[in-house]
Amino acid sequence: MLRPFALAFALLLPAAAQVKILTIGDSLTDEYGAITDLASFITIDSVYPEPDPPNPDDNPRAFNWPEILELKRSTEADFGTFGEWGGLTFLFDVIPVPFGDLRYKGFEYNFAVASTTSTDWVDLLTGNSSSNGFPLAGVFFPNTRNALFDALPEVDVVVIFLGGNDLKNEYNDLFNDNEPATYYDDLQTRLDTIHGIIRGRRADVPIIVATVPDVGATPNVFETYNIPAQQVTTRAKIEALNQSIISHFSAKPATGVARVDRLTSDILDIILGIEPAPYDLNGTPFVIGGDPYNSPEYLFCKDEFHPNTVAQSLIANEIIEAINQFYPDAVTPLSNREILEELLFLDPDQPYLDWVAGFALALDGPDDDPDRDGLPNLVEMILGTPPNAFSTPFTGSWPDGVSWTPADESYATLAAEESPDLSGWTPVPPARLSVNGSQITATPPAGADRQFLRLEATPRP
Repeated sequence: MLRPFALAFALLLPAAAQVKILTIGDSLTDEYGAITDLASFITIDSVYPEPDPPNPDDNPRAFNWPEILELKRSTEADFGTFGEWGGLTFLFDVIPVPFGDLRYKGFEYNFAVASTTSTDWVDLLTGNSSSNGFPLAGVFFPNTRNALFDALPEVDVVVIFLGGNDLKNEYNDLFNDNEPATYYDDLQTRLDTIHGIIRGRRADVPIIVATVPDVGATPNVFETYNIPAQQVTTRAKIEALNQSIISHFSAKPATGVARVDRLTSDILDIILGIEPAPYDLNGTPFVIGGDPYNSPEYLFCKDEFHPNTVAQSLIANEIIEAINQFYPDAVTPLSNREILEELLFLDPDQPYLDWVAGFALALDGPDDDPDRDGLPNLVEMILGTPPNAFSTPFTGSWPDGVSWTPADESYATLAAEESPDLSGWTPVPPARLSVNGSQITATPPAGADRQFLRLEATPRP
């Protein structure tokens, strides 16, 4: 499938240089840690993802995509220094509140602010201090705007990631077909206004506009708005909005689109029964829900709205992909194994360990063949055959080809290799591999009087 990016040019950073990223966004981009700290001294209920004590599993708090890139890609991506940008004052000498800069604290180039909408950001950037959506706008907006404009000359790319709160605030009307006729055009127009203001101050800077995540995929929303037919129609509206955003912004010079809507679309496929559960990475399943203790196997935080670390890692990859359209290979995508092992502290090989444990084998390694049928354990797992009983999962004859049917390639994949003499193996060319449903057939090269075939199993990266 062709990706709808129409980029005007690609830039090259000096060797070993970091991509300096400035962000404009809401709580999906505002550092989770900073907001947790903020909520700890303001007398409001926090919806942010610090685990509830006592935490029996000693789970870490959740991280969002800028924090993840700073943790795992600090030599490639740079959000500036971490600091405090607002300071504190006291209301009635009792209640501490931030002043001066909406960000309170966080990365220098991260201008994401929790609870903001695209309307708030248009007001902030245009100097309209009478925003109805954000309290004390006249106090906070000027300093935040000036800090953002001062930072613009220093950065290599700007990411605009807004719209989630817009949809959340209006979801009831969207679900019940009561939204204004111009609602979707108005949201895109506001994103366009923000884009235009940045472009007016930095004509050369690449700008990434993120698609709008479908909040109907969050448990906080779909558990309330749970009429399937209306879920489907609401999803179609938001998909149409995102297609318009993709077409509109990818046609602009030096502008890319980050497809963060892919994540919520995949979740909705499972919620609506289009794809089977569970949601998984390399065969490791995740729960479409939240957990009070911030367990890593949940896609959402304890408020069941904000994405947990695993989902934020996938968002990070979408943004990395968009950035690399301008700076090729500048930021390395996060592999699934890296996400599982180094961010979630889960064993990426657990699907294999769980499978093989069910057979109580003495020889239980992935390359072992305890039943001596020529199929290593990992190949048996993918083919769905038992590793403790002789299996013949192949059909076919010479020279029509050999066929097999993988049962589950979520954890590992099979590659067909061939050899004329068993001494050297090469991949079977795609032209001689055919797929019929889930069955795969490899045919020998024309004119060969003999050919050997083997299947090589490899855990997914």
